[in-house]
Amino acid sequence: MRRGAFPNSSTHAWRRLAAMVLVGVVLAGAPPAEADARTAAALCDDAAVLAATETGVPVRILRALSRTETGRTHENAFGPWPWTVNHAGDGRWFSDRRSALAHAEGLRAQGVRNLDIGCFQINLRWHGHAFASVAQMFDPLANARYAAEFLTDLHREFGDWDAAVAAYHSRTPHFATRYMERFHRIYAALAPDVQNHGPRPEAAPAPASTPMRRALDTGRRPALVAARAGTGPAGLFSDAAVQPLWEGRP
Repeated sequence: MRRGAFPNSSTHAWRRLAAMVLVGVVLAGAPPAEADARTAAALCDDAAVLAATETGVPVRILRALSRTETGRTHENAFGPWPWTVNHAGDGRWFSDRRSALAHAEGLRAQGVRNLDIGCFQINLRWHGHAFASVAQMFDPLANARYAAEFLTDLHREFGDWDAAVAAYHSRTPHFATRYMERFHRIYAALAPDVQNHGPRPEAAPAPASTPMRRALDTGRRPALVAARAGTGPAGLFSDAAVQPLWEGRP
């Protein structure tokens, strides 16, 4: 397994099972609508915990990032939303994965590829090649792993988590500054005692759903940086000026 993955597949499977059990415990006894909302938010949060464990990215940063990218207030609770699609400023939260995927595939059928998808709003045009399908981009764990690996690269480049998060959104200072103002508010509101579960694992082969690092290292980054220096903010390496999903929302 590659750096950032669990030492063996059985351990990995056990941790995933434990996360699902945890969600079940939290949801026990909740009203149906409230349970649905908590389940959706928990999918992003549980994926953030696992991706943080695999990569060493602080889990609180990943949880704050998913809320900055897709956070919504639903049933009186603010949290991330995995069934989120943003295209050219038209950001939409869907009630379930099937509806979100149908929307994304419908746009693709029209020739649209500039789509930000899932818990961490990974851009289809620039990063879709790292996933087996658009459906996999909606997989919270695959989405979180890619975001965490990308943040790891940015942290290596800039040497600072704040700078890495800012560059995740935009390398244009004006847009990055606005984004970080919201990120810091969300980060501060999260429990300060949230920690990664265990030490950072040693290098090992990557699971199939983990994006290969070469996707970030070759051919893409110069074009992506140029694209992000446009006239407005965008999702992760979006190539157009779009209004963020969070613009004007609590």
